Amino acid sequence: MVTDTDSSPSRPLVPILRALLGTALILYLLLEIRLPNDLVYYTYQTNLLCGAWWLAAGLFPRSKLAGKAFQGSVATYITITALVYNTVLMQMEIQYRGYIAFSSILTHMVVPGLMLLDYLAVGKTGKLRWQILFPWMGYPMAYLGQVLILGAVTGRYPYPIIDPAATASSAVLIFNYAILFLLHIAVAAGMVGYTRVRGDRGRTIPA
Repeated sequence: MVTDTDSSPSRPLVPILRALLGTALILYLLLEIRLPNDLVYYTYQTNLLCGAWWLAAGLFPRSKLAGKAFQGSVATYITITALVYNTVLMQMEIQYRGYIAFSSILTHMVVPGLMLLDYLAVGKTGKLRWQILFPWMGYPMAYLGQVLILGAVTGRYPYPIIDPAATASSAVLIFNYAILFLLHIAVAAGMVGYTRVRGDRGRTIPA
């Protein structure tokens, strides 16, 4: 029988590797970021989510937390981190620094790649319901609220593409926010769609 928490008995090292990877990533981020200021960045939040998920899935491989329903949400968020950085923000960093920092490579390329590989290739899965897209959008909406509130209070925004002072007009700003939201939905739909193609025919995971 295939369940959402099946991490594949044929790969007994998977929980150990996940726990080690999660621990290493969390420790690196705690040493790298400046608390609490850097926690406003979507990059660091989503990387911390990856570390927390890997650690939890490694320690409790048979729990619901280790299943695709939770992992799919984390994989969605970190994929957004990778897409936005590699298509928009990387060139800004190169212009500012003259090079790409190691932390940027790790948090925007390596970690997203590993999480996506984990989601797509490791363990068995049932079919996720499309309704799960609604709770998955909870975190991006909460992050948007955080950005708007902190921006209104401090006048500072974590990224230029969502900073009113750095965009050409209100229309451009609204367009940027809309594109980011639609990108979240598209990536999340891809995560769900993958399980519906690959998942066990007789097993549907409740939303």
